[in-house]
Amino acid sequence: MSRSTRRKAVVLGMAAALTTLVCGCNVAGQVNAPLTPPPTPGEGSALPAGTTLSVQGSHLIRLGVPFVPRGVTIVGFEAPYQSLRGTYLDARDGFGPAELTAARGFGADTVRFVVGQRALTPPYGDGGTQFRRSLLDAVQSARSLGFVVIVALDGSVIGGEPADQPSPTANTLHTWEQLAPMLSRDQGVALELYDAPAARASPANWQVWAHGGNVDAGGSPAVGMQQLIDGIRHSGSSNVVIADGLDHGHTLANAPPLDDPTGALVYGVEPYPHAGDGDASWTSDFGRFAQDHPVLATEWDAPSVPPPLSSIPQTCDPSTPQTAQTLLDYLAVHRIGVVGYAFDLPGTLVRDLTATQTSYDSLVCGQPGQGPGQLLSAVFRRG
Repeated sequence: MSRSTRRKAVVLGMAAALTTLVCGCNVAGQVNAPLTPPPTPGEGSALPAGTTLSVQGSHLIRLGVPFVPRGVTIVGFEAPYQSLRGTYLDARDGFGPAELTAARGFGADTVRFVVGQRALTPPYGDGGTQFRRSLLDAVQSARSLGFVVIVALDGSVIGGEPADQPSPTANTLHTWEQLAPMLSRDQGVALELYDAPAARASPANWQVWAHGGNVDAGGSPAVGMQQLIDGIRHSGSSNVVIADGLDHGHTLANAPPLDDPTGALVYGVEPYPHAGDGDASWTSDFGRFAQDHPVLATEWDAPSVPPPLSSIPQTCDPSTPQTAQTLLDYLAVHRIGVVGYAFDLPGTLVRDLTATQTSYDSLVCGQPGQGPGQLLSAVFRRG
C-alpha cells in the first residue's frame, strides 16, 4: 500500500469513526457503496421510513418547526460513474464519509444531489440500474447522518443529454414516475422537479412552464411543472416537491399558480449574480413572491470563474464580494434558505477536494479559484 493510499485510508477511517461517535451509526460501508456497484445490479431498495419535511403556509417545516435550509450541492452523481469525465469524475471519486463530515463542518444541514435524468429513464440497462442504486445509497448515507436531502433532476450534457434541455421533457416525467416511489418512504427527501429551466420569463413561457408546450428556448417540447407534480403524486409519493422558476431559475416573478393536492410544494430560485443585483431586483424576482409562497434558493454561487460546462449566466466584478454578502443577508431576513454550489467542484465553494474553502481574498475576476466558500460557511455557522 502506497503512502498516499494509507493516508487516504486513515482519513476515511477517522471520518467514519467521527460519524459513529456523533450519530451512533456506521455509514462507512454505505457511503463507499456508490463507488463500487454491486456485482449483480438490482433495482435498488426503497429508503427506510422517515418523517421530516412538510410545508405550512409560506414556510418549510422540519420536525414541526420552521426550517430554513443551509445546504451544499453534490455534483458527483450527475451521470453513471463510467460516463463521468474530468472534474466531475474527481467529484464522484471524492464522495464518501470524509466529504459528508466536511459538509457538516461547513455548517450544512442539507445535501442536494444534482442528477442527470437520462441514465435514470427506462430503458436504462445495467449502467442505469447501477446508477440508480448508487444514488439511493448516497441519499441514504446522507440521511443517516441527519442531513435533509434534495434530489434535483438535470437535463444537461453533463448528465448524458446530447444537448442541454432548457425545460423538463417526457424523460423528466418518466424518470420521476420511476424514482419518486423509491424515495417516498423518507419524507426527509425533497424532490426538485427540474434544475433551472432556461427559458426567459414571459407570459407565454410561464404558461408552458406550468402546463407544457413549446418554449422559445428551443429543444424538446416541454412538460409542465403541474404534470410533473401530478405524476409524482400519482406514483404515491407525498414528499416535498420544488419547482424552480424561469430564466435559468433566476426569477419567480409572475409565476402562475401550481396545484399540489398534498400541500407540499416549494418554489425554487437560483439567484446567481447578475449585473445590477440588489434589494430591488431580488424583491422583484422572488422576495415579493416569498411573502405568500415557500421559497428556497436551490442553487447559488458567485465565483471568479464559472464552473466548467456551466450554462448559468452570471457576472463577476469588484463588487461581487459585497453583493454576495448583501444577498445572503437579504435571504436571511426573508427566511429563505440557500444551497451553495458546489461542495465537490473546485473553484466554487471549495478550492479542491479536501474541502478547503474558497475566499474573496485578492479577488481577480477571470482568475480561477476565488469564491464565496468562507463567506457562506460563516453565514451557516452563525445560524
